Amino acid sequence: MEQSLEGKKALVTGGASGIGRAAVQAFADRGAHVVVADINEEAAQTTASEVGGKPGSWTSRIPPRSPN
Repeated sequence: MEQSLEGKKALVTGGASGIGRAAVQAFADRGAHVVVADINEEAAQTTASEVGGKPGSWTSRIPPRSPN
């Protein structure tokens, strides 16, 4: 039995591909509001749209670290 995440929020870093994308899909399938954060903003937007994100859904670009 799958647990409902209705009314819950999730922030998934690295959510545009791989395991992160799978986590975004799993959370969304269970009813959570998911924020997709990734270094690749375009891919994050695509992922959000593909899992049912509404227009204006929030995604975040995580900037790469600058070398010390």
